[in-house]
Amino acid sequence: MKNASAYEARYYGVTNKTTDAAAECVDKEREMIELTKRVERAVSRLSKKEQEIIQKRYLEEEAFDYIVAGEVGLSE
Repeated sequence: MKNASAYEARYYGVTNKTTDAAAECVDKEREMIELTKRVERAVSRLSKKEQEIIQKRYLEEEAFDYIVAGEVGLSE
């Protein structure tokens, strides 16, 4: 009867796809959190009317420019 060969480490090729994918997800999440903080800081420096326009245009569903302009009292 033949014995199984001893353990031999593999140092070539992709060996741990799951760990790599998980690390990439964590990095992407961290990047998104940082980007969100930067956008929030930038928007907080705007006037109340400008903040309202940003809120309506980008954070509400189906907000077209002409609708937002009408709602905040601006011409398109």
